[in-house]
Order: sequence, then structure tokens, then C-alpha cells
Amino acid sequence: MSVWRASWIGPAYHPTTDIGVNMFRKSFHLEQMRDRVAIHVSADQRYKLYVNGVMVDFGPQRGDLLHWFYRTVDIAKFLRLGENRIVAVVWNFGRWAPMAQHSARTGFIVQAEDAQDKALDTPGTWEVATLPGWDFDMMHGQLGPFYIDVGPGEKVDGAALPPGWTSGAMEGWTKPNHVAGGEARGTPSGGTPWNLIPSSLPPMLYTPRAQVPRIRRGYANDRGSSPEGPLTEAIQLDEGGNLLLDYGELLCAYPRIRLLGEAGAEVRLTYSESMWTQDGGKGDRSAVEGRKIMGYQDCIRLGRGPIEFEPLWWRTYRYLMIETERPVQVQAVGAIETGYPYRVEAAFESPDPVVAPMFHVSVRTAKRCAGETYFDCPYYEQLQYVGDTRIQVLLHYFLSRDRALPRNSIETMGWSTMENGLTQSRYPSRQPQVIPTFSLYWLLMLHDQLMYDGPEAAPSFVTPEFTRRMLDAYRELQSKPLSEQYWQFGDWIDSWPWGIPPGGANSRMCRALLLFA
Repeated sequence: MSVWRASWIGPAYHPTTDIGVNMFRKSFHLEQMRDRVAIHVSADQRYKLYVNGVMVDFGPQRGDLLHWFYRTVDIAKFLRLGENRIVAVVWNFGRWAPMAQHSARTGFIVQAEDAQDKALDTPGTWEVATLPGWDFDMMHGQLGPFYIDVGPGEKVDGAALPPGWTSGAMEGWTKPNHVAGGEARGTPSGGTPWNLIPSSLPPMLYTPRAQVPRIRRGYANDRGSSPEGPLTEAIQLDEGGNLLLDYGELLCAYPRIRLLGEAGAEVRLTYSESMWTQDGGKGDRSAVEGRKIMGYQDCIRLGRGPIEFEPLWWRTYRYLMIETERPVQVQAVGAIETGYPYRVEAAFESPDPVVAPMFHVSVRTAKRCAGETYFDCPYYEQLQYVGDTRIQVLLHYFLSRDRALPRNSIETMGWSTMENGLTQSRYPSRQPQVIPTFSLYWLLMLHDQLMYDGPEAAPSFVTPEFTRRMLDAYRELQSKPLSEQYWQFGDWIDSWPWGIPPGGANSRMCRALLLFA
């Protein structure tokens, strides 16, 4: 969309307190049902969109401020004759935001696709309120010196959380502040932090997992009382009790848990890829006996009556530990799987019983490392590094005809190109990081795209002059002063300090890459 008539709105703003969860709502009357009622919607940092209490969308797709995505959502089937209400839950992780999450300040924008529905545009009669009882904290239980940059844990106070909050049934609503006019990328005025572009990807999955987890026993500090086996009924945890659930494989999912207990009781959820040995190793991912759990966490304080918790951002885990200091009933535990809607259209067969299952493991790994971008790893970073992404894109070419995510990865990495012609090593990323060899990998990704999809698939900004400038910049790295400016990472070889091959930019590996590119 080239012209925006709607404006960005937000809560009262102060840069030191721009963190938390805000609600936006719009009530309106519908006199006639329609086949299509579409709205363009975006937010900083993230949103979940509800229509008459039903979640219909979440986003936006990750980009940067010069390329801020909006989604177009048809809400017609969720509307009814008479009174309707749209509610958006918009959150800002503030200083704890994932490294891949760019941000200017908390904001929200809606514009109706059809001018006859412009009453839905922001600001109009939209209202805003701060959601009480929902906070963030960096809770990474016992993980020690690991690098984790996927955002904070979430802390929910059931006593403060208003009932029916997703339908907008709460107090404290006020008129929102005007933040900035909506502007499409390329608008010459430069009056907004967000240069809006349409989403380039389909909606991410939001699919309830059918298989129930298994209760596991015998881990270190096991204070459970239920026998091992599938979780098929409510579990009562006694004072100081815990419950370890095993999903059998790594998930990227929104856990959903329903709890009941006395007001003020705290329940802590810990998520982990595997159980850890006492000396900090992983080993067999299915082993539990004598092992402990370490991982990031969420915390739920119970109010009066049952509470159902689902975090705003998804978690990566195979094991979920539920711990409480007071008696609590775990009434239900579910998982809503998410990620890129990866279509696998290829097949692999082998008579070797060892080799054949590796295809399924590989496909599952590819799926877990694909969302709004490709991930180097879904648990620790959720960052799109070129060195990993080239391999992931090649695999995607072999598995599927779908090109949306591969194309998006090439374009977003191109956005990171610096004045000297090099790309950053990972993108989107708030913190710039440059690994010169990764610029060459990105050129190889362009070549892969050319070979598989033809020259018409290349991004419009990729020209012979563009690629030549990047190669010239890399050649300059062979001068010592410039080569010392950047991380000359090659690979995690034990004998290479911090992954840097002997000779740095002048190493045989780097020279071979330049020749290949």
C-alpha cells in the first residue's frame, strides 16, 4: 500500500519506562454482513489481534525500521451483526527484547483496506489501556555463562490480571497518544520511524499439538508423586512439588497451562532442550535419571480461581518442569506449535535402517529453525546468520517449491549492507556484527538463487555494481589495518582462537572463498 491515511497510536510514553503490555480496543456497529472486511495492521514490537474474543492474527513479521512489515487480515468471518469489538494486545520487551527485534517505541496502527470501513482506522475512536499483572524478567534458571538472546521470561499475576482481558473487558481505558503518521517505505517526508511494507511471508503456524507429553521420574530433586506415563488427567502437586514433562522431541510452541490453587501461590515453568548431567553436559537427550533441568523460565502467581497461561512469545523446549512451593492442581497442559508453514514435497528412501530415519530428523531440524526468519538455533539466539542460512536455504530448495522464506532471507540480509559494501553477519539484528566471509556466503546465496530460480528471482537492489562493490570491499580486507576491524571468523575449530583461522583475512580458507565467490 503506497498511501496511509491512518496514524500510529500509543500509550503515554517515557523512554525509560517503554516496556510492558498495552491493550488497544475499538468497538463498532455492523449493520450488514460482508464477504470481506480487511484491515492492514502492525505494531512495535509485537501484537496479537482479537475480534470478539477470538485470536485472529499475530505479528508483525520481523524486519527493521526501514522495512517494517504490516499484515493484511480479513476479519469478516469473525464479525457479527450489531456490536463488535477489535482488541489488540501489544507488548514491548524494552531493553530485554530479543537481539533480532528492532524497535523505535511502543506503537500500533490499523487501516481498513476499503475506504468505506475507514472508521476502523487509528486513531479514530480507538482506546488504550495498560494490562495489569503482566511483566517481564530475565529468568534463566542455572544456565550460567550461556549466551541467550531470545528475550525475557514472562511474569503473570493472576490476582491483578482482569478476567476477560482478551475481549477488552477491563477498566482504565483512555484516549491514545498520536505517535506518527503511517508511511509506506519510499515516502519522501521521513516523518515516521516505521517505513511500512507488506508482509512477504504467509502467517506462522498456530497449531495445537495432538500428542500429550509424558510424565518422567527419577531426575535430580524429583518431588513428584505421579507415575511415569502419558499426561491424561489433572495432577495435584503438593507443597514443594514438581512435575517433569517430556514431549519426546524439540518443540517451538506456545505452552498453554491451566492451574488452580490458593491465591498467591507461585508456579515456575522451566524450558529445556534436554536434561543436564550434574557436571553440565547433555549427552543422551532422552536420559533423565539423576539429571537436572536448566533453562529459561516463566512465573505465574495464582489469583482466586483457575488461571490459564500462554506466553506472548513462543518457547523452545522438549522438557517442561512445573514447580510450586504451595499445593497447586495442574488441570491441563497443552502446546500450540508455531513456526514457518514448511511444505515438504520431497521424499527420501534408504534400505539402511540407520540412514532412513535421518531424513525425518533433518526435516524436523529444518522446521524448528524456520520462522519469520531462519534461525541459527531456536533456543538460544533465533538469529539469521548467513553462514547457517545458506545451508538452510539450499535444503529448502530441495524440499519444497515454496520460495517465500528463502527469498525473504536473501532480501533481509541485503538490507544489512554497509557503506563499505560488506553485509552484516546476521540480520535482522539490533547489534551490528560483521564477519567478512559471511558477505561472500551471501553472494553464494545469490548464485544459488540464480541457479535454482533464474535471474528474475533476484532482489531488485542486486546489480553487477552492487556485487562488485562487495567483492572490492572484501579484497581490501587483505590489508592488515582493515582486517583487524572485523571478526575474521571461519569455524569453531579448537585450535582456532575464537574461530579465527591462522592468517585471518589472508588465510587459505578466506582466499578460497573469495576465489569461489
